[in-house]
Amino acid sequence: MPAPRRLLTIGHSYCVELNRRLPQELARNVNWEVTAAAPARWRGDFGWHATAAGAAEACRVVPVPVRFSRRIHTMLFGADVARLLRQPWDLVHCWEEPYVASAAQIARATAPRVPLVFATFQNIVKRYPPPFNWIERSARQRADGMIAFGETARQVLEARGWAQPARTIPPGVDVDCFRPDRDQGRQLRHQLGWADDVPVVGFVGRFVPEKGLRLLMETLDRLDRPWRALFVGSGPLEGELRAWANRDGTRVRVSSGVAHHAVPAYLNAMDVLCAPSQTTARWREQFGRMLI
Repeated sequence: MPAPRRLLTIGHSYCVELNRRLPQELARNVNWEVTAAAPARWRGDFGWHATAAGAAEACRVVPVPVRFSRRIHTMLFGADVARLLRQPWDLVHCWEEPYVASAAQIARATAPRVPLVFATFQNIVKRYPPPFNWIERSARQRADGMIAFGETARQVLEARGWAQPARTIPPGVDVDCFRPDRDQGRQLRHQLGWADDVPVVGFVGRFVPEKGLRLLMETLDRLDRPWRALFVGSGPLEGELRAWANRDGTRVRVSSGVAHHAVPAYLNAMDVLCAPSQTTARWREQFGRMLI
């Protein structure tokens, strides 16, 4: 049997174990030796995460320090990543947009003979200001391929003249965790103090204007039939959302700080899941991962 090929995949999203399901499956089912590198600590949309390997993970998990992590555009991995990239790899995959600072760092540190693949969610044709346009140009010149996380992202690549191989590979979902479970949903409703069969309308994601929260609140206010609402997430509109929720007593629940592994129970407590995202000049929904 031939020796396994070696894959290094790097990304800030890997600080959450559920986001490492693809490397886990590759290591478990394919003739690859897989290493996933992630920030040792990372502040995501819903709080701090510490990278730690799960008991059953088939891939190797390497936490690395990061700097300038207040904004993903400026984040840099520590020197541990450069040392990691000096090891012999058959393929390096960087789950970062090619215009962010860490992309240039990975492109520069990956050995020239090693194929390097980036990934992108960007689905609006944008012209980035310096230095991000320089970073993107450098990363694109070094890249051997690109993964587009949706058809609109693939269309943007084509519109901007991407010539190297590209594939549309939508984000997956862990169906062992995210699956219909009526008992699980019923238990969570009971914890929320909802013992009746009134339909529950739900939202999961960032509490920001472009996610359409105000539109959803206005729509619920206009409904002329019984309803409950469950909002899971956090963000700058949380205060406004809670003030609106308090007008309706126990009919609306806002749950912030929900761990990723607990999200399936909240989804199972909902009868209708809403994605009221609203396109702006600078943003449109890239895929809608909460829906899958």
